[in-house]
Amino acid sequence: MYADLSHGASSSSSSLDGGVTLPNYPNLSARVASRFHVSVTDPEQRGEGLTTHIAYKINSTLEYDDGLADPVVQSCVIRRFRDFESLAESLANELPGLLIPALPEKALMGRFDATFVEERRRALQLFLVRLLEHNMLRRHAHVHLFLTGSESALAAVRAKQKDANKQSTSKSLLSFWNSSVALVSNTLSVENRGTHKQRDPTGRRAAVGVLFLTGRASVVSCFDL
Repeated sequence: MYADLSHGASSSSSSLDGGVTLPNYPNLSARVASRFHVSVTDPEQRGEGLTTHIAYKINSTLEYDDGLADPVVQSCVIRRFRDFESLAESLANELPGLLIPALPEKALMGRFDATFVEERRRALQLFLVRLLEHNMLRRHAHVHLFLTGSESALAAVRAKQKDANKQSTSKSLLSFWNSSVALVSNTLSVENRGTHKQRDPTGRRAAVGVLFLTGRASVVSCFDL
């Protein structure tokens, strides 16, 4: 059974209004589909051992009334849950402040149970319907890649996303370390001043704690607890 969020009916088809003025976000197509149809079907268990997963067939049709070539774009691709996660993460990163439809939660147990698989299939279809009903999200390159792209193209996006996450984590750790060094430096500076009458054990202990958290426990010997 398909979802139509615009009219509350049981259909995956919907008419879309393309007359909304959009912010200058990257990767937005100039073409705006006037109607769409999307379905998530035929869940199938694939792989063995740790690589076992459920694959879904994604059927989509985008219809355009702009008078250009290819008024109807149809596609059928195979996707797994991690592909949906990658899509949601990419959209969130490139469209900050925009509410991205929620994905179903992961399951640690029973994720291959027939009831769970069917519930997830419906939830994933609802996720796609909500994406395509949104005037901005349905124009985004990542959405079109998800609906029509090859597995190798998706893998390239995931690799790029992984590298970006690593760089972001490295920058966060560097920023945290710089802040830690500044805290320690300020604490030592206060204790070495001859104008104060009482030392600040609270600040000193906080600095020691920061050093432990950053893995520089060897420096703690510089302090007397």
